[in-house]
Amino acid sequence: MANDSEINSFPRMWERAALALLAFIVSCLFIFYQGQREDFKGLEEKVFTMQTNKVSKEDLKDVVASLNSKMDAMSSNLISRSGQDKADVIRSFEMYFGQTKNNRR
Repeated sequence: MANDSEINSFPRMWERAALALLAFIVSCLFIFYQGQREDFKGLEEKVFTMQTNKVSKEDLKDVVASLNSKMDAMSSNLISRSGQDKADVIRSFEMYFGQTKNNRR
């Protein structure tokens, strides 16, 4: 027959294993939490830096004006190039259809 100490030791062994696993999980979560706190501190420092280095409204207006002028120049260039391309296509059609009419005669 099994002794009482052997019968009682088996559940105690499982209890100790469960406690060890629980302690391991809690310690992992604590380490993860500490890492998150450090990341949040870094983010807070970056946000503070961004708040102190704000862009003034005048600088922003200058950038917007510069971008608008560049976009206007690009659109006018695109319009002129599309007009040239249209003229080239029409000239090619006229040449092709002119040669086709001449070949039929």
